Amino acid sequence: MSTNTDLFAYEVATGKTRNLTEQFKGYDLAPQFNKKGELAWLSMKRDGYEADKQDIVVSDSRTTLNLTAHQDNIHVEGFRWADNDKDIFFWAPVNGTLQLFSVNYPGVTKMVSGIRQITQGDFDITGIIGQQGNTLFVTRTDMNHAAEIYSVNIETGDMAQLTHVNDAFYAGINLCKTERRFVQTTDNKKMLVWGDLSSRI
Repeated sequence: MSTNTDLFAYEVATGKTRNLTEQFKGYDLAPQFNKKGELAWLSMKRDGYEADKQDIVVSDSRTTLNLTAHQDNIHVEGFRWADNDKDIFFWAPVNGTLQLFSVNYPGVTKMVSGIRQITQGDFDITGIIGQQGNTLFVTRTDMNHAAEIYSVNIETGDMAQLTHVNDAFYAGINLCKTERRFVQTTDNKKMLVWGDLSSRI
């Protein structure tokens, strides 16, 4: 009957349960606190629309802000607080791939949050494992490779592969070569698809 879900806080000492997102009428999930006690989660705006845009919302004792609502092409798949408790790293779709982004949390200033794309390429970022200084550790996959762990320079987006679990398997198979293609739709739009170039060889 409804796709509205909420986040709840359960107080162990008293057994009381408190609804944290009652005013949000869409799908709320994946809560994460930073070290300051500020809560971030993923939220959809509308009830009954399961494919709605998914945003990062942050709430503290003073204010609640949607950090990604102002950028219509950003649909957040997952996120992690940065070690500085001010920025949030997340991954989101870009032209048939999943790329790594960062967004700042402005707090009580309520300024428009700045979103920055960190990585680019024909691959999917599928998770954020952790952070060490200026380096993030993520899982990455593409059309030829299962997920492996990579390091990412937060400033430049440069990546280095750290695990090679499946290299022996890849050595015994042929890998495909892919490219982006845009197909004209019946309403005169361009739809992105992937083409397999290996079939031409």
